[in-house]
Amino acid sequence: LPASFVGGWDDDGARYWATDGDRAIDFQSLTATADTDSEQLLAAAPEVHPVIERLAEGTRRGRAEAYTDGDVRIVIGLVTDAPHVGILTCKGGEDAWALATWRSLRRSHRG
Repeated sequence: LPASFVGGWDDDGARYWATDGDRAIDFQSLTATADTDSEQLLAAAPEVHPVIERLAEGTRRGRAEAYTDGDVRIVIGLVTDAPHVGILTCKGGEDAWALATWRSLRRSHRG
């Protein structure tokens, strides 16, 4: 995110939010308990809005859906890297910015 964004993690570290006053993001992280692959995890969440991009990169799978609420553009990006799932919601701004932010999501490897 650009340095103009201000935000933080919630208390349990599963949700991150940030805004620059014009745009806002909300990121949630989940871990599946079932033995499944990335395709199955993505398929478990039905498509709700028009899909504007799909992702298939290594073990990562994802899709981005978009819609407009009033005059605010909203892009919801899901990305899976089994057993992990990330959900990024971008409000405001251009689709290109939201998609670049969604594509940048990577699983953190903490030692």
